[in-house]
Amino acid sequence: MWEEVIDVCVNLLMELLYAFVVYEYFKTFFERKAIKGIYFYIFIINVCAQFIENSIPNYPDYCRVISTILILTCTTCFYKGKVGIKVVFGVLYTSLSLLGELLVACIFVTCDISIPVNGEIGYFITNMFLLILVEILQNFFKNMDMGYLQWKSNLKVLLLFMGSMFLAYCIFYSQYAMGIRGFYWRTLLSIIILLSINIMMFNIFVKLSENLELKRKTSIYEKEFTLLEQHMHERENLMKEFRVKRHDLKHQMLNLLMLLKDQDYKKLEENIEKLAELDSLNGLFVVNTENSIIDAFVNSKYAFATERGIKFDAKLNIPAELPFAGEDISVILGNALDNALEACLRGEVDDPYVKLNMSYDQGNLVILVENTFDGFLKKERKTGWATRKSNSQQHGIGIQSIRNVIQKYHGYYHVDIEGKVYRLEMVLYPQEK
Repeated sequence: MWEEVIDVCVNLLMELLYAFVVYEYFKTFFERKAIKGIYFYIFIINVCAQFIENSIPNYPDYCRVISTILILTCTTCFYKGKVGIKVVFGVLYTSLSLLGELLVACIFVTCDISIPVNGEIGYFITNMFLLILVEILQNFFKNMDMGYLQWKSNLKVLLLFMGSMFLAYCIFYSQYAMGIRGFYWRTLLSIIILLSINIMMFNIFVKLSENLELKRKTSIYEKEFTLLEQHMHERENLMKEFRVKRHDLKHQMLNLLMLLKDQDYKKLEENIEKLAELDSLNGLFVVNTENSIIDAFVNSKYAFATERGIKFDAKLNIPAELPFAGEDISVILGNALDNALEACLRGEVDDPYVKLNMSYDQGNLVILVENTFDGFLKKERKTGWATRKSNSQQHGIGIQSIRNVIQKYHGYYHVDIEGKVYRLEMVLYPQEK
């Protein structure tokens, strides 16, 4: 009776240690959500998982590895970040955990210590080893948020993690099953090398993802600065036009004054009518929201469209300040309007036009882009978006950038194609929501 109680208490303590290591591991790389008691929830999830695994007789080892990855993926729901990158980090932890277990088992066999009898001790040593490793990683990746990293291009790294687990498993258990003595130190060295390779590849994975993200942001900033420069030139042209108009208006007012003094009311009336029919300055810009980023994008596209005979209609009901990053708005407007204008210029399009509607209500930003096209589109298999570009990679960069921004703000998009009219609707929510 007391032995069973002691075994249960020991198992609970071991699960507490394991849950603490997992909690610290994911805290190193991801921002925690505003949920209290995350450590307790992780502990409960692992206790339930262990109970289910122990209740199944002859539970295969490969099923245990798969279930561990699934449990770790469920654990990541308490942290912010993309699901794909969370799976990568979950597989990495499983790889490090398995290699740690094999390392301890190899030490036990080398020292002629029974593995089944001292299983709890080995489990404790493995978790302490992982805890020390996590502390080292916390110092190495301090103040770094990995939740934004891309993972699809790094699938080979994920396969390397899984391959190293399988290789280490085969090396140790094949030798253990055959009962070969005297060569366990080589097996131990092999596992240490595989563990080191995993850590180095993990470092390469992070650096590669950071470089890709940095290149993406750099291209966005370059595009944003270019449009801001265009916006400044447009402002300068506007001021020059104002000065010309003011100079002309001064002479016209003096002329009116002279006519008034001469009491030549007929000419005075004619001059006033001509002055009233002068073109205003409103046609110089299609929008003026005082949001320099959006004004620069929309006005530059308006100038581009009018020069090529494309009707451009923009209705914007937004404040000067928005709770969205300027570079993110630049990504959406730049790519969406570029695609719309390109569709109007491609093929035979009757009465080409582009319509842009933006509205801001209760913190939500709604963007609607509508344009005509020649009616021929194909669906991109990877993105699900319609495209006419032969270079799918070139098209995918812009579309994927839009999707990333929409996902960042937990929004959604909807594409509607009716005849030769293409409509793209996007909604962005503030990140607090």
